[in-house]
Amino acid sequence: FFQSFIRHRSMYYVASNLVVPLTQENQLSFAELVGPKRLTWFVSHFWGMAVPHFVESLQHHAVQVQDSMRDNLSYWVCTFSIRQHGPSVVQEELGHGVIEHSSFYIAMWDGNCCGTALVLDTPCHRCSES
Repeated sequence: FFQSFIRHRSMYYVASNLVVPLTQENQLSFAELVGPKRLTWFVSHFWGMAVPHFVESLQHHAVQVQDSMRDNLSYWVCTFSIRQHGPSVVQEELGHGVIEHSSFYIAMWDGNCCGTALVLDTPCHRCSES
């Protein structure tokens, strides 16, 4: 349904044109709106990449890990997992500067989290020390 609307737009577009309007009334995260699941993978990604590439990458990851996970596979994606309603709300999600209180830290250290799925855009260059 959303493919024709999103096309090759970025997560910036999805957050401001889909997530925020859908969740604004109750100041929820998208996950809270649709019913959150217990995470199994934390996702790190660049908001500027095309959403279809992002989705395709996670679908590929899911195929690689699905045998061991079966129906319990779920991803924590900040766009959908934290409330996106202005700087003060985002600062709260970020733990007001205390990393251990941030939603990101809490998700990564959750006992059910198997690891981080790093979604890279193209072209992909290996990380190196400068």
